[in-house]
Amino acid sequence: GGGLAPVRAVADGHDHSHAPAAGHGHGHGHAEEGEGGEAGHGPCCGEGEGAGGAGSSLALRAAMVHVIGDIVQSVGVCVAAALIWAFSDRWLDASGVSYWYRVDPVCTYLFSLLVLYSSYGTMSEAVHLLMAGVPSDINISEVRSRLKAIPCVVGAHDVHVWALSASKRNMWAHLTVSAGADSASVLHAAQRAAADFGCDHTCFQLEGEGTVCAALHCGPPDVAHDHSHA
Repeated sequence: GGGLAPVRAVADGHDHSHAPAAGHGHGHGHAEEGEGGEAGHGPCCGEGEGAGGAGSSLALRAAMVHVIGDIVQSVGVCVAAALIWAFSDRWLDASGVSYWYRVDPVCTYLFSLLVLYSSYGTMSEAVHLLMAGVPSDINISEVRSRLKAIPCVVGAHDVHVWALSASKRNMWAHLTVSAGADSASVLHAAQRAAADFGCDHTCFQLEGEGTVCAALHCGPPDVAHDHSHA
């Protein structure tokens, strides 16, 4: 293997022990009231940081859009009713019915378009989350470059970043490290980098140069393909 030391992590009240087999080491990070993990785990991200706090909740924003839409629609109905009441005897058609009566269905169509327009963004984001898509402000190439810049890391591949909600993000990556690298220090640095991208849960697999994954399954470090969820 690559000479990686065993990694023991403590997070979320339970222990994970990972001894490297065939040059592999695994580290898992969990955000826990803004405190960092221990023994190989750096801080992930604090409450309300990174991807946003409760104020950016998709459900909350959808509820706000719904309430505002109802208010606007109610005001429009009142305006239409006032116009019909005030001008029902004017601008008559051949049947003697005022054209002002058309205000009501016109308002209905206009408000339908308004609801569709205001709901599109929320629906689009909800589908993106359900499909485990990469957050719109995350650039996978930038994430990979940041991970490769960590001391003793010679390659980063199989990089995944996805969102479980508007305020919770995950990061997963394989890091190829040089022989004799301190796995705990690498994991700390990787999780600090993940925190800068707003991730509250991370899973990093450390691989020695020339291991089975680095050489066969994922390809050489510099030509390995990254996976992003669109």
